[in-house]
Amino acid sequence: MIRDYTLVERLTSLPDDILIDVDEVVALTGFARVTVQQRRIKGFPSPLTGVRRLKWRLGDVRAWIRARTQQPQNASRYGKKALA
Repeated sequence: MIRDYTLVERLTSLPDDILIDVDEVVALTGFARVTVQQRRIKGFPSPLTGVRRLKWRLGDVRAWIRARTQQPQNASRYGKKALA
């Protein structure tokens, strides 16, 4: 998959309450379009209800990305508990 860095750069300047669609989620996360459309990403925010197409709040997607990139300080690289 080719990442659309122009789109990602444009999204970084937008406020958290903006609604984004599948293509924008794909650009931010790097997941395949079909994966996003079928909502197969564990723990990913649910799309908004009451809209005709799949839409997410940009702030929810950003929070999900931040949570996935932060590792607990006491956890090792391979998921084993740190020795006390």
